[in-house]
Amino acid sequence: MYKIILFVILILIYWFAEGATEGYIWANNDQQMENVIIKGGSEGNGILDYHSWRFLEVLGIHGAILCAILFGINRKSYIYIGIGSMAVGMFIYERLLNYVAHGTLFKEPGWIFYMAGIEIPRYFWQDLVLIIIGWIAIAFGVYYYLKEKE
Repeated sequence: MYKIILFVILILIYWFAEGATEGYIWANNDQQMENVIIKGGSEGNGILDYHSWRFLEVLGIHGAILCAILFGINRKSYIYIGIGSMAVGMFIYERLLNYVAHGTLFKEPGWIFYMAGIEIPRYFWQDLVLIIIGWIAIAFGVYYYLKEKE
């Protein structure tokens, strides 16, 4: 059981760190210094500096890949956990990005998200659906992993 949980945690560490570094990039100088997540160099209030968060990104993604290989995570589990962790990860990523860059976890209702040339109005309920579907998919992936190991 700990193997599959480690796999999921490593993927989510990647998304958390990615949100922190992306938020830092979008933040103005004051936001870069004042947020409590990421700091510029040795300055600021952040927990870790930019490159430490980048290291966690690499550790998360490469660690997850290594876990998948070493722990023999089956295809069905990998797909469910991959889809689920992408959904949960995007939720985490957006929260960190918004917090670091704008000082708030959620933007105003109806803000426009741009992807592949498409404008998508975003609302809180969409984020809620995203994280619920993500955790359900992860749960299915863990279930199929444990079922195979019986």
